Amino acid sequence: MIRKTHMRTLYKLELEKLFRRLSALICLALLLAYGIVTYDEWVDPFGKGLYLMDEDGTIRHGRDAIRLEREWMEPYRGVLTDAHVEEISQESYRHAKQQATYLQQMIESGTQLNEMDMPYAERVMIHFFLTEEVSLREYTENGRTVEDSISISLDTPRQIGEIFPDSALPLRLEYSPPWSGMMESMIVLLFLLNLVVLLVISPVFSEEHTRQMNALLFTSKLGKRKCFRAKIAAAYSIGIFFVLTIILTHMLITFLFFGGDGLAGSIQISGEYLFYGDFPYAKTVGSAIFDAALLYTADVLFAVSLTVLGSVLASNVLSGMVISLALWMAPIVLAVIDAVPRQVKMIAPVIHKTDLNALLRLPDVTLGSITIRYSHAASGVLVLLSVLIALCAAWTYRHVTGE
Repeated sequence: MIRKTHMRTLYKLELEKLFRRLSALICLALLLAYGIVTYDEWVDPFGKGLYLMDEDGTIRHGRDAIRLEREWMEPYRGVLTDAHVEEISQESYRHAKQQATYLQQMIESGTQLNEMDMPYAERVMIHFFLTEEVSLREYTENGRTVEDSISISLDTPRQIGEIFPDSALPLRLEYSPPWSGMMESMIVLLFLLNLVVLLVISPVFSEEHTRQMNALLFTSKLGKRKCFRAKIAAAYSIGIFFVLTIILTHMLITFLFFGGDGLAGSIQISGEYLFYGDFPYAKTVGSAIFDAALLYTADVLFAVSLTVLGSVLASNVLSGMVISLALWMAPIVLAVIDAVPRQVKMIAPVIHKTDLNALLRLPDVTLGSITIRYSHAASGVLVLLSVLIALCAAWTYRHVTGE
């Protein structure tokens, strides 16, 4: 019981030490502020940027426009078929003509207009089924093949099989933009958390060097080993706490505003910008969010381990931050080495950054008879490296410092 009390005391002291620093509080405040702005831009839960015209020519805005958008696509939810594509396309034509008539009347009457938006289901139709890219020419620029093309409008919608491979079917149409936007916001915040971790946790060992407190701490009844464990526990618990906070807050707020139906939508036809439109495998928005949460959690654990090692090696707080950042940035040299396979390069957080799309496209990893998704394998490698780096930090703490 006494040992546990000592550990709890040390653990609390380490947390207090890290959070009483003004720089840590500023970093966390900036991350929170940026997170609010980023979520609002990607998800727009109040529909501030959405303007739709209903059947009566009334312009709907905000949450009212979101409700209208969901009502229009309700009949087409579920597995997307060619019949649905045809029906939505016809509805899109009809709606466009109707809207043009109302807008002309408003212009003639001098009514001030906002730019009208297209409902989500119709945006999907226009992007994939009523538009075709026609190649004009190909040329080489800086060693890369570049293609010039133009988009032409089609009178008859294309078939699903013409656009998406069999491996991506069936497609499910749900009201997914809020959830896919949430995923992008979450990824950006988790990636930035890597940098915040470097700044907040780097004093965990280096501050004792600066204040010359090690000799006092290590001769106390709490001892060197308990001090090290308390510092490690504090560092990792901070990283895990903020990871869970970002993920759960994003998911809870999105669920409260939009419900969970959008999680079942196909990633290819979800989102405001349709980033994953040519993704070659069947995947829902929900499973993509899971992959993102797993990978970027591993990224943060990796950053924590590097920061702990950097802090152990440093002689003061500033050098701890510099060393930690240098260790985190070091894998970027792999990006310019052609001999290193892309699958190896993309494991590093500093290389894959926020590009989940590129990670999900990499081929699966095969270990004997076991096949693992690349993003899952990358997450596992990062966790394993985190453990090894933490062990290296422990060894360094005991032997290199000589304390």
